Amino acid sequence: MKKEILFILLFLMPLSVFAQDNEWENKLTGDWGGLRSTLSENGIDISSQYLFAPWINLHGGANTSDSLELQHNIQTFFDLDTKRAGLWDDGQFHLYLHGNFGRGMSGTHAPSAINMYGPDAPGAGDFIQVEELWYQHTIGEIVRLRFGRIDASADFRRANFSGGYFNDAFGPGPGSMNPFPHHPITALGVELLLQPNDTYYVNLGLFDGQGERDVWDTAFDGDERAYGIIEGGIHLTLPIFGQDLPGTYRIGVWHDWNERQKIGGLPNSIYNNGGAGVYLACDQMFYKENPGDDDEQGFGAFLKLEFAPQNRYFVDMCLGAGLRYQGLIPERDNDFIGLGFLYADICDNLANVSNEYGIETFYRFQITPWFHIQPDMQFIANPNGTGRDALVFGIQAGLVF
Repeated sequence: MKKEILFILLFLMPLSVFAQDNEWENKLTGDWGGLRSTLSENGIDISSQYLFAPWINLHGGANTSDSLELQHNIQTFFDLDTKRAGLWDDGQFHLYLHGNFGRGMSGTHAPSAINMYGPDAPGAGDFIQVEELWYQHTIGEIVRLRFGRIDASADFRRANFSGGYFNDAFGPGPGSMNPFPHHPITALGVELLLQPNDTYYVNLGLFDGQGERDVWDTAFDGDERAYGIIEGGIHLTLPIFGQDLPGTYRIGVWHDWNERQKIGGLPNSIYNNGGAGVYLACDQMFYKENPGDDDEQGFGAFLKLEFAPQNRYFVDMCLGAGLRYQGLIPERDNDFIGLGFLYADICDNLANVSNEYGIETFYRFQITPWFHIQPDMQFIANPNGTGRDALVFGIQAGLVF
């Protein structure tokens, strides 16, 4: 499989000449000789991304010998705009195909309560699957209804300035905390976004509580109950250090209706449901290099804090906070650097475990509009509550076609 992937990349590299000096310059393969523009004018947009990430455990964890792991991800997106396609107004179909090959650190050499690298979800393994397949319809600029197979992490529990971080503490949160439908196990569901103006919004979601790899193998039936989530947010512009700077502040509540075994309890200690949790996700820009311009160069910070019912989940509290600066180095306007702290409170019912905490830092080099390289370092103390402190290093390279 690796040879086939490399062959495809080598075959596509010469096509990058089409990406020069046109609206498709952010794609390696450009406009496909005009075909891409023609498709887009008729409502069809296609894009792909290839991610290659070698990871190595430098110290501690489960082991450091032969700990180099290679992971490949291929993601392809198909979107159909019903208005441009000549069908009806305000509709969109979306298909996301995802292939994952290889493995990383979280489930192997440095097992941890929080996944260290989003595409490397423990137990994901090698797969090619339909990750998303949905239709959405908007009514004016106020209502958006989406239903189908959904990765809800794009719309809930996320802070804008956490982009670029790999550890799930800064993204969708630990999978051991609640059955939130996100990679690699998405779910059938429905979302309703209400945004009466540019300041406030409310987003509601109801999903199958136990997503499956089979795109249709779920219908809120049998032992599979529902998972619901509500998030409200406010977009603000605050006067900071003489500049008017944007920020977004979100609060959300979720409920898991699936049965949960009591953590650390007897085999027949079952809760009728997983209970409810609450979270905050906030981000704020503190300095902008070019006030008034649309570019995002400058310094920002974010905070994510989530609580789950005790004794029903392996992690019942998770904190992720970080800093990010875009364009720190002169003439490198699209690069960004980040430094973040994470903390996971592990269930008190478990004996001889300690809480997990760590640091992640990275620098993303945007070499061209369609090619980036990102070195990443993570130090995790007490991984999984009982493991040896681990120091993990990885490099992600990404191509957008």
